[in-house]
Amino acid sequence: HFHDVNALYGYDFGNKVLYQLSNIFRDLLKGSELGHVYRIEGTTFVFVIKGRDLDSVKKMYEQIRELTLHFLIDEFTISMDMIGAVWYIVERKPEPQLILSSLISVMERIKANETYELIVYDDNMKADMSQSLELLNTIKNSIRKDCEGFFLCYQPFV
Repeated sequence: HFHDVNALYGYDFGNKVLYQLSNIFRDLLKGSELGHVYRIEGTTFVFVIKGRDLDSVKKMYEQIRELTLHFLIDEFTISMDMIGAVWYIVERKPEPQLILSSLISVMERIKANETYELIVYDDNMKADMSQSLELLNTIKNSIRKDCEGFFLCYQPFV
């Protein structure tokens, strides 16, 4: 876990590790039209890979894992392992809000499982998340309109 790096070496060193990871990821994509890498929060990075089949994305994930298993920073060998998920989109371009919500949900699921295999986000998960996002948006919109469409219910204890 990354918090072990911070606990053992301090936050400044932890920031160097994140910077080095960013460089490893960026260099992997450099000079190609594969896509982009983004750090979205803490130790969470998102790769946006374009025009690749699922097998090549899985191979890239394994390559990333191998590159990050052992790397050198300030004469220290750092060993990192990672968890990952892929959302393979074939059809239309989804809404940005759905993309972010889906990525966060998928990352929470794989962090809970602590598996190091690449998790493939399938159409069933997409349907579940779309439905959840739609429900969440309905509730948010209702709250903005003084809870329009909702009424107070209670169950007395007997």
